[in-house]
Amino acid sequence: MKRKVSEPQCYVALGDSMLIDYYAGGPGWGAASLLYKNLDDVYPDWKGKDLATLYPGIRHHDLTSDGATTDTVLNWQLSKVPTGENQPTIIIMTVGGNDLLHHYGVQEEKGLKLSYEMQKNLRKIITILQDPAKFPKPARIYIGNIYDPSDGIGGGLEKEGYSPWPDGLKVLDHWNKRIQEAAQEKGLTLVDIHKHFLGHGVNYDDPKDKYYNPEDNLTWLRLVIEPNSCGAHEIRKLFWEKIYKDYIK
Repeated sequence: MKRKVSEPQCYVALGDSMLIDYYAGGPGWGAASLLYKNLDDVYPDWKGKDLATLYPGIRHHDLTSDGATTDTVLNWQLSKVPTGENQPTIIIMTVGGNDLLHHYGVQEEKGLKLSYEMQKNLRKIITILQDPAKFPKPARIYIGNIYDPSDGIGGGLEKEGYSPWPDGLKVLDHWNKRIQEAAQEKGLTLVDIHKHFLGHGVNYDDPKDKYYNPEDNLTWLRLVIEPNSCGAHEIRKLFWEKIYKDYIK
């Protein structure tokens, strides 16, 4: 295993509860935390597979917050990203899901329009993070898309207290397309959380679901929309794979 010449010095996590510790089990259990420092007693197979081990001394700034939207990242989190010599060289981000939830139940036409409003904010976020006047050394930015709690069925959330959303899958698809477009336009690495999580939402134990896997029928979510400890581990795995591929020869 060889390291690339330019080793990361600072790691920053931005965005929402897909990365935070709270729902996964507490301090150290969230995806952003696990990516920085593995819980060796919980995930022994992942011992050494974290940024703190790979790059001793790398700084960690977890700016994620529960309920964060693109507005939250723009107006609160970005101002806390370190600059100067301490500026980030690796940034991970999950954002957009709460923007979507704020419009839960909208019809597809309205959802399509709103997806472009979310994308406008996302582009502003990325533009600021890529501003050479503020961050002279470009950071590698990794952005995750949004998972589908219904496992592609578009239903089943009613048993958890959510009202039916006939156009939910279509609106979610528009949202994820906007995230993908912004990532491609700005040269970010897209982390496909949506695809990976299919079969592990609220319908994880439904044999009629086309994503049902009897050998891996566990849910990775809690409270319908939050990653549990398994979900946080899976999210960190996805980010780790992308980062490892970029930084290790």
